[in-house]
Amino acid sequence: MTTGTPLELSASATAQSMSAPVSLTSSWATLIVAGAAASSLGLGVVDNASAITNAATQIKERTKPASFKNGGTTLLLRIKYPAAYTASQSLQGCVRGRTGTAQEWEERRNVSGTDIVTFTLSPSTDQVSADGNFKYSYVDPAIHAWDRLGCEELLFGITQILAGSGGGGTDACSLEGKVI
Repeated sequence: MTTGTPLELSASATAQSMSAPVSLTSSWATLIVAGAAASSLGLGVVDNASAITNAATQIKERTKPASFKNGGTTLLLRIKYPAAYTASQSLQGCVRGRTGTAQEWEERRNVSGTDIVTFTLSPSTDQVSADGNFKYSYVDPAIHAWDRLGCEELLFGITQILAGSGGGGTDACSLEGKVI
């Protein structure tokens, strides 16, 4: 078998078209605010106990969509919780996305291909805030990351509430997002 002449793929003086990887990041922002479960705020109210098939009607208004209008390709999510909080049940949920407000919400799976994900709090190893009052759940890049796949907005829906006690309880916990 003949292999032919090797094809030169490196940069040369005559063909100077360069490409470089670019990375950008946003600050962490609150997508689901800490608040009283009785007023349909916070992580203590379920959107739908099974699959969320219609985000427009099943996801509560408390959730702020993550917007990608200024760039970024991936949404990362974590839980911010009081340092004295102990979870008795992990938060579970899914992400839905859309392009433009006139478009329908569609299923977005995390980078591992999972629809419903779990956020497990590990108080002994989770990152502590600078003032020591809060902790942040570990962001597993295979579980807590979603490629936007062209969507301009991503939204989180709760299928299992976060439950626990201490430090103000579940009402003091929030879901944060970051775009990279």
